[in-house]
Amino acid sequence: MRKTIVSLVVASALGFGLAQAKPLVIDNSHSRVGFQVTHLMISGVDGTFDTFSGTVDVEKGELKALDGTMKISSVNTQNQKRDDHLKAPDFFDAAKYPDATLKAVSIKEDKKAEARMKRHHKHAEEEMHKMDMKEGMSKKDMADDQKSMDMMMKVPTKLYAIEADLTIKGVTKRVKFFGALRGPVQDMKKNEVYSLKLMGKINRKDFGVGKDFGNSMVSDDVRINISIEGTPAK
Repeated sequence: MRKTIVSLVVASALGFGLAQAKPLVIDNSHSRVGFQVTHLMISGVDGTFDTFSGTVDVEKGELKALDGTMKISSVNTQNQKRDDHLKAPDFFDAAKYPDATLKAVSIKEDKKAEARMKRHHKHAEEEMHKMDMKEGMSKKDMADDQKSMDMMMKVPTKLYAIEADLTIKGVTKRVKFFGALRGPVQDMKKNEVYSLKLMGKINRKDFGVGKDFGNSMVSDDVRINISIEGTPAK
């Protein structure tokens, strides 16, 4: 169980950076545009937009530009009746507004967040060692754990404070995102692979989405989680 957890941590770390000023070719099969709302103030409901496209530009390991488009008709919450309602006029009105778009207008490296991340990784390493000792792991397994943590720490990471114009249902609002750019790492074909993760929060009613549904039924706040994986264009 311990080794499985470490493996998952390392797998989630393999991500994003850049050596040339080239846009990434997005790998949609390893990317996700997701959101979450709270239902009846107690439980989370997750959803995705399964059809999306975008451009991520990087230069010398720095995120330079970002934009994307999501097809509203591809909304997926694992419930067809609910998905059909979300496409209706009182929510997204997919027939009239088929696309939602996002375009970064400000990208600033967050060095304070990077310092906090390094402290967190150091603390995680110490806690992992204590747990390994408590579980009586062999020296070999402990060495494997340490090797995995070292691999994760070596992946170049840049953290950003990002402001972007988000347009939903014909309404454009400025939204703040936390961004993490990681890599490069190599895939099995020796291609460089990079990742970008964005996290933010919006009020759905600012965009006229489900404005007749109260916060106690469906939370006004919607958390946005976007994960992008890609390789530099050749």
